[in-house]
Amino acid sequence: MKKVIADICVLLAVCITVFAASATPVYTEKKAEKVHQARADRSINAYQQLTAYLAKEEVCSADLAAVYAGAYLNDAGDLTVNLTADSEAIQAELARATDNAPIEYQIVEKSLAELREVCGILSAYLTDAPYFEVVLSETKNTVEVYTKADIAVCTSYIASLTDVSSVEIHVKPNQIADCAV
Repeated sequence: MKKVIADICVLLAVCITVFAASATPVYTEKKAEKVHQARADRSINAYQQLTAYLAKEEVCSADLAAVYAGAYLNDAGDLTVNLTADSEAIQAELARATDNAPIEYQIVEKSLAELREVCGILSAYLTDAPYFEVVLSETKNTVEVYTKADIAVCTSYIASLTDVSSVEIHVKPNQIADCAV
């Protein structure tokens, strides 16, 4: 009888251990998901605060306007701000503007003003085929041109309009949807 009770106790202990072990990853995953979502929410809020701050030209410093190169939420959900120069004063200004939200800084080559200028020029001239679209990419710190033409021909034409170092050209074939019923 003692052996049966001991076997039942061991079996019960094994069952409890297996159940607890299988429940822990679910709890841990849900907790990690909540932490990630809270971090993403804070980054989104910081991005919105930064956008509102930058929209008020009388509030922003001239130094910030000169080195600001865009902002985006990276793959981890964190706010990333592109700057053309590393400056503690600029970082302090951005921290105040976002209520001290965590910000990752990335030093890039072109300011947002430079990219907007290139994007405006290309948008004005690249309106006919073989050019499809012109996109300003703050994430890549470049202006992207999507075309169906030869990249060398496009590069040559774009070089006649503006600085090609700010531009990435991608081939994008025509996409025709099958409309058959």
